[in-house]
Amino acid sequence: MKTINLRDFYSSIYSADVMCEVPDEVAEILMLYRQIERAQRQYIRRYKAYFSLDRDDGIELQALLFAPSAQEDYEKKCLHNELCVALSELTEKQLVRLYAHAVLGMGYARIAAIEGVDESAVRRSISRATTQLRKKIQLF
Repeated sequence: MKTINLRDFYSSIYSADVMCEVPDEVAEILMLYRQIERAQRQYIRRYKAYFSLDRDDGIELQALLFAPSAQEDYEKKCLHNELCVALSELTEKQLVRLYAHAVLGMGYARIAAIEGVDESAVRRSISRATTQLRKKIQLF
């Protein structure tokens, strides 16, 4: 346990010295954050970076946190529904093979070896599945 002065870390709250015992890990973290804060202040002073793009009009926040419009949300939901319907129309084999190839990144030969079928059958099955999806979704 280490004793720290809370006034050193929270000068805006504590105007007088307040001693507090904390575990060693907490004291180390507080010291680390103090060093990071000092380094940031020194960086700002050295490079005269006393400004921000965010003038309380949300420009910087909007650039960091992109919020899609209602229309984009609706289009995404419609596309998701179309994809679900199109995937439900595939056969079980096509669905499993397409998932293994597109999502898991498995090659045709590996899928064929796992299923114990010819590689050309797997290739045709995946090709038919993607063709069927393209016709249903009309995106590609």
